[in-house]
Amino acid sequence: MATANELALTNLGFILEGRRSPAEYEETDFPAPYSKALALLKSHPESLLDKNKADQLLTTCMMPDEIQEAHYQSSKYNGLGEAGVFDFRGSLRQATEKLRVRDEALRLAKDCEANKDVDYLKFHARLGALITQGTTGPVAANKIDYKSYQPYMKSGIQWWDSIIGGVPTDGPIIVLAPQGTGKSHFQFYTICMWLSEHSEKEAVIYTLEMPAKHYLARELEMYPEFLPIIESGRLHISAMVRGVDEISAEVSTGKYGFVGIDAMTQLAKGGEASTYEKIYQSIVEICRFQGIPVQVLAQPNREAKKSNKFIGIYDAAWSGAAENAAAMFITLNRLSYADPEWSDTRFVPVETDNPQKTDRFYICFWKFRDNRPADKQQGLGAIRIEPDKNTGRYKQIWVGDALDNKLWPVSYQRPAQAIQPQVSNSLESRPKISFNKR
Repeated sequence: MATANELALTNLGFILEGRRSPAEYEETDFPAPYSKALALLKSHPESLLDKNKADQLLTTCMMPDEIQEAHYQSSKYNGLGEAGVFDFRGSLRQATEKLRVRDEALRLAKDCEANKDVDYLKFHARLGALITQGTTGPVAANKIDYKSYQPYMKSGIQWWDSIIGGVPTDGPIIVLAPQGTGKSHFQFYTICMWLSEHSEKEAVIYTLEMPAKHYLARELEMYPEFLPIIESGRLHISAMVRGVDEISAEVSTGKYGFVGIDAMTQLAKGGEASTYEKIYQSIVEICRFQGIPVQVLAQPNREAKKSNKFIGIYDAAWSGAAENAAAMFITLNRLSYADPEWSDTRFVPVETDNPQKTDRFYICFWKFRDNRPADKQQGLGAIRIEPDKNTGRYKQIWVGDALDNKLWPVSYQRPAQAIQPQVSNSLESRPKISFNKR
């Protein structure tokens, strides 16, 4: 197998012999000093009209023997040097990256030996990129197995699969809900149900609000039936990452089929619009490169928390970035029975089929990036999760049947008397539902 230097000389030879254009390459494709040689050829394209002038130009950064070797190496391959016959550039890029990994590994080893502070994350990310490198770069369209692609896969939750058609196969799933609604429980429940459905897969949840021990004890108290999933070792939990770059680096080498991030506010840490945009873009890249879904929990902005209405797609902090990134956008809502301050009539009322006059939980679907299966209920809407029929209480939050097994469409009608949103936060005065048996 040719070394990086040999491949660099071969590709430079193709350029010098007029069989490839320097515009087909980037300087980062080549190891030093050959990256400088490419830069010279790009900045002096007229030199390529005369082989002697091109050779003379390269003597400022290459030895004459190397220049002759470049001509010789490229001539050996004859037709193989033509574009589309063999991927010489791709082979060069891979070999150059391996050299960079070697150099970084040597520096890392020296720093470890000297007991210096080491940036393991940077090296981890480079290794992850190298591992997935075989999947990067343009691929002939007729080589892509598009016929087997399905935009949705089973969630493992009966009503979700029968009504919605599953969860996105790849792409961000944005889950927006006010504090105290139980969105962390929602994430744990949905990911564990997905693992129950896909017995050969693994998943990871990044809990950024509490230690892993606290998180797992809390969730298993709510959902003890998932203990076998935990004991199988297929669910991984981390409370140690500090940012989205660390998540990206870990996921790139972890081979997870589903990622949960709890919560967006901890990643952004009060940042501005550009911070949110960068994080959402990074999450999109994780989904794209790994071909997996990433479920992100987020909180609505301050105004939405006070509005006494269903939380919607425009209520997220810096909602434009969240909406643009989402392959599926969900909001979680808890409604109290006959709340006098509630004025939103877009979905089935909480009073419908509610003889116990208790709270109800709604999952509102506001965006689907891809068309859903034709046999599923179409359009945007809400699913109302029903509690125990006898008591009207939820034994486990988010566990229950969907009212009428239906996606209730958005059918907003303005109330007869327009009600001004109240400034007070009515959530504070509503009856509380205990999510844990403490």
